Amino acid sequence: VGPSIVLGLAFVYHYRLRVLADRTELWTQVSALLRQTTDTMCALTGTGLDKGRNAQELHVMIKRLQLGLCRRLYIEEGVALNDALMENLFVVLVCMLNRLPVFLVGKPGTSKTLTMQVIASNLQGKQSPNEFWRRYPSVHIFPYQCSPMSDSHSIQHQFDMAVRYQKHAGDALTVLLLDEVGLAEHSPSMPLKVLHAMLVNPPISIVGVSNWVLDPAKMNRALCLQRPDPSVDDIHKTGFSIMSLDDEGKQALSSFLQPLTQVFHDVYNHQVGRDFIGMRDYYSLIKLLRSELPRHIERLGRAGAFAKFLDLLVYAVCRNFGGKPETFRKVLASFLEKFDKSRHPVPTPVTKLIADNLVSSESRHLMLLTKNGAALQLLFGGGILDPCRTTVLVGSGFEDDQTELHLVKQINEVKLAMLRGDTCVLVNHDNIYEALYDVLNQRYLFKTDRQTGKVKKMLRLAIGSRRPPCPG
Repeated sequence: VGPSIVLGLAFVYHYRLRVLADRTELWTQVSALLRQTTDTMCALTGTGLDKGRNAQELHVMIKRLQLGLCRRLYIEEGVALNDALMENLFVVLVCMLNRLPVFLVGKPGTSKTLTMQVIASNLQGKQSPNEFWRRYPSVHIFPYQCSPMSDSHSIQHQFDMAVRYQKHAGDALTVLLLDEVGLAEHSPSMPLKVLHAMLVNPPISIVGVSNWVLDPAKMNRALCLQRPDPSVDDIHKTGFSIMSLDDEGKQALSSFLQPLTQVFHDVYNHQVGRDFIGMRDYYSLIKLLRSELPRHIERLGRAGAFAKFLDLLVYAVCRNFGGKPETFRKVLASFLEKFDKSRHPVPTPVTKLIADNLVSSESRHLMLLTKNGAALQLLFGGGILDPCRTTVLVGSGFEDDQTELHLVKQINEVKLAMLRGDTCVLVNHDNIYEALYDVLNQRYLFKTDRQTGKVKKMLRLAIGSRRPPCPG
C-alpha cells in the first residue's frame, strides 16, 4: 500500500516538477503531513507511509523502484543508465503499459528519443531478450513527426490507424508517438486541438515528446515528466560510460573527467538567456577525447603527455563549443582554469575546424553561423568544399516553396546526396529540419543484408506519419 501511494504521488506531482529543489520541497511537505497523522494512519507502519519516513527516504524509495525495473532492460554498451534515462524509462514504461497518456519534456540531449528506442528493443513479446519482459505485450509504435506544417487531420489519421491496429493486434501494445510535439504549436491551423479528445481514456498508449511544455489544456489531460537539469554526478556517470575504454584506460582518465564534468556543469547551468550550449556538446567533447587519448594513456603521468592533453582539450573545446565568440572564450577559459591557469591557448583556426569536421566519420553535422550568408562563399572560395561533390539546397519564404510537395522534393534531394556520399549544404532551410531529426541526431538503424551479410547504416526521413528509411 505504502509504495503504491508514494508512486501515485510521484506520477501526479513529483515528475511534473522540473526543479530539483521543488521536488525536495514536495516530499518535505508530504513527510511533515505524515508526522501529523492520526493514530489510525499510524497503523500503516511498515507499508511505506509510517511516520518515521522523511523526505530523503521517500525520494530513495522512488529511486529504488526505478532502478529495480530499469535493471531488467538491455541497454547497449556506451549508454549510461543515468538519472535522466532511468526516470524516462520508468515513467514511460508504466504509462504505456497502463495506457496512460504521457508527455516527456526535457532539453535536447536528455535521452527522450533514446528512451523510446530502448523500450521498443526490449518489449518484443515472446521474443524479448530478457525473460522478464516476455510476460508483457510487444510494443508497436506508430510515430508521427510534428512540425509547424502539421495539421489536425494528419494527426487524427495516425491516431485512427493506431486504434484500428490495436483492435486486431492480439496481445500487442500499440503506441502513438508524437515526436517533437511542441513544434506543432507553431502551426497556424492549431493541429493539437485534436489531442483534447484523444487524451481522455484512449484505447491505445500515447507518448508525446517535446523540448518544452505545452499549454495547460493539454498537459492537464496527461501525465507529465519534466526532466531537471543534470547533476554533476549524472554528467560524470554519462561521460564515464561514453569513454568505454578498458579498466586501465578509465582509471587513467578519471582524473581528467571529474574536472571536465565540473566545468561543463557550471557552464551549462549559468547560461544567460536562451540556452546555446547543450548536453550533446559535452557528449561530443568526451567522444573526441576518447578517440584521441588512448594513444597517450601509458604516458599520462608524464609532463609531455599532460601538455598534449591540454592541446587536445583546446582543440576539442574549439570543435564543440564554437558559434558565439564571447561565449566560446569564456568556456575555453573555464576549462583551462581547472588544469593550467598560466596557459594562454591559441584557438584552432576556424577553417581547420571545419575541414576536420567534414573529413571525420564520427563528428556531428556542422552548423555555420555567419553574417549576410557569407559561409557558402567562404566554403567554396577557400577550397574546403568540392563543387562536384556538394549539393546546395536553398530555402525561401515564397508561398510555393512552403508547400508539402516542394518540401518533399527537397528532402528527396537530401536523400540522393546521402546515397551519392556528397556533402549537403542547407541554406535558410528551416522548414525541413524537423524531417531531418534522425539525420541530424545521427540516429542510425543497422540492417544486415541476408545475401551478403554486410551491415548497412540506415536513417529515417520523417514527414508527418511517413518515415521511409534510406541509407545513411
